[in-house]
Amino acid sequence: MRFINKRMKLKIAHPVANSLGESPIWHSERRSILWVDILEKNLYELIWESQELRSWKMPAKIGTVAIESKNSVIVALQGGIARFNLDSEVLGYLAELETTIETNRPNDGKCDSEGRLWQGTIDLNCAKEAGALCCFDGQNWSKKLGNLTISNVWLCSNFTFELPFLFPK
Repeated sequence: MRFINKRMKLKIAHPVANSLGESPIWHSERRSILWVDILEKNLYELIWESQELRSWKMPAKIGTVAIESKNSVIVALQGGIARFNLDSEVLGYLAELETTIETNRPNDGKCDSEGRLWQGTIDLNCAKEAGALCCFDGQNWSKKLGNLTISNVWLCSNFTFELPFLFPK
């Protein structure tokens, strides 16, 4: 099976030296790419046409960015889910996330078509069975699967998950 189209040319969108870059997402209204650097606690936005790179330092490790509106994104931070306004730079917490487990941080996450954020968590040292898959519905979060080691979330539809790096008990 072939996965690479030989006519496709790949290039670096913007040379950024991330420690652990994750969660890239295209923002069609802003015509930009957003992503996070988990370990450096940075949220990035690359405005495609001008190639302007914007970045914001978050107060904690950031695992996911999800689009809420033209100027607002939802971010999963170590300790909570928050709304961040890309223009005013105001961050407001919406819910706590595994605050009783100090050694866990958010890993990858995605939103489904109903606006729910499906968020994986991971131990800072990748301890076996310390992570989880959680769901945030806009008001509350709940743990859906526990005892995971690494959980990267690829949401294919409202009924199918692909968890390629999911290592349950």
